[in-house]
Amino acid sequence: MTVSHQKGLDARIGLCLLLLSFIIAVAQSGLLIAGLFIGGIIVLMLRFRLRRTALRLVVIYFLLTGLQLWLIPLLPPGLASLLAVFIYFKMLFPCAAAAALFTGTTSVRALMAGLQKLHVPQPLVVSLAVSVRYFPTLKQDLGSIWQAMRLRQIRVIGQKLECLYVPLLLSAVNTGEALARSALLRGIENPGPKSSLLSVQIDRQDITALLYFALLTMAALLWR
Repeated sequence: MTVSHQKGLDARIGLCLLLLSFIIAVAQSGLLIAGLFIGGIIVLMLRFRLRRTALRLVVIYFLLTGLQLWLIPLLPPGLASLLAVFIYFKMLFPCAAAAALFTGTTSVRALMAGLQKLHVPQPLVVSLAVSVRYFPTLKQDLGSIWQAMRLRQIRVIGQKLECLYVPLLLSAVNTGEALARSALLRGIENPGPKSSLLSVQIDRQDITALLYFALLTMAALLWR
């Protein structure tokens, strides 16, 4: 039997990074701490070959920073208040970067194995796994519906909402039934302990990443 290994960080470390990113966003520690946090996320993305995602994050972060530091102070108060919403988004950018790293490197199987290692109740693990597996299907269904509406040249807002809502509702019901049958076939109702072919373990890179981001979070809380 072949045992596969995880692609990126351990799922438990990824969840810790999500929590730390939320703390940094709430602490509002300033540009230095947030920049160091996002810089660490970018380094990990490059380490795990998520180059396109890293490039997008860098471009968006520098655009938002330039907007905050140079453009908004030069604008009239009314227009500056309208653009202030981008500043609030920039405050949450560490959370978005950590989430992009987590979703790009952590599969559903790795997430389930990590949660089982944490002794999370099985119903919660199953519910989370089914929900995560549904999002790619939802994205594919949305793309198909938009293409169909373009081909039929549907432009009225009411018709668009109807053509979007009804197929998504029917697709959600069918997808939910398919995921439930898949879970039953994989023995989800078996009360015994679950095993996994994925080797889940915390290694040096996980510990190094956790220490780095934990120190940044402590600095953010102390320098408020």
